[in-house]
Amino acid sequence: AGAVFSFYSLINHPDLFHAYILENPFTGQNREILYGMAENFFNKNMTLNRFLYIREERNRDKQNLNKASEFAAMMKVRKPADFRFYYDLVEPSGYFVPPVPAKEGLLALFESYAFPERLKVENVDDILNFYRDVSENFGVDLPAPEHVLTMESDKLLSAGKYKEVSELLEYMLSLYPN
Repeated sequence: AGAVFSFYSLINHPDLFHAYILENPFTGQNREILYGMAENFFNKNMTLNRFLYIREERNRDKQNLNKASEFAAMMKVRKPADFRFYYDLVEPSGYFVPPVPAKEGLLALFESYAFPERLKVENVDDILNFYRDVSENFGVDLPAPEHVLTMESDKLLSAGKYKEVSELLEYMLSLYPN
């Protein structure tokens, strides 16, 4: 019931949540209704900064599985701009009630949160720009973590960029005064 409610909310009240992690919502009598609503809602010409992760086990009801696969195929063609969609078809868990896909969904949701090692930091603005983009992606203000600021200040210090280190540490102190 949670998956059906969540999917319905995404289509009818997309500003209610930023991320949705669901076991297949296309079940039972809701299957055709939800799919029809999705066909009417999703449009590749729209912009929708949201995240949707749907997981399905291979041994589930064939009609449910087929509808989820149809939806995944539709999203390849009609996925809105800025919309992050993941469809995960997994082997059976062996449980009567499949486990909630929270771990896999959260890993997919936050995959872009980690500060990239390949990013060449010249000053504090490079870090602020990265986390500004991450914040926009997640729909919430996320400051740079203290450990990232510490590691990047060490790299700048090793490069002899004392002015940049000073600015970075002053910024870090403003965020984490203790």
